[in-house]
Amino acid sequence: MLQWDASTDDVDAQSAIEYQIYLNGSRFTVGEPGVAFASLYTFAGTNTWTVVAVDRSGNSSGASDAATLTARVDESLC
Repeated sequence: MLQWDASTDDVDAQSAIEYQIYLNGSRFTVGEPGVAFASLYTFAGTNTWTVVAVDRSGNSSGASDAATLTARVDESLC
């Protein structure tokens, strides 16, 4: 699970802010407004995730600190 602190905005409520989730620098998905976590499938290998908050006006934050993890395939399950 990927989790982050909810963003704040001077106009929109936290429940209106959506989150763009990036995997290895490419947009992977957009999280629902107001939700500060995502259960995501992780591909085998080393992957880096970042999150960007976007308000209703289209203003976006800078990218979050990167979360990097390495997932290995369990050959006994294949």
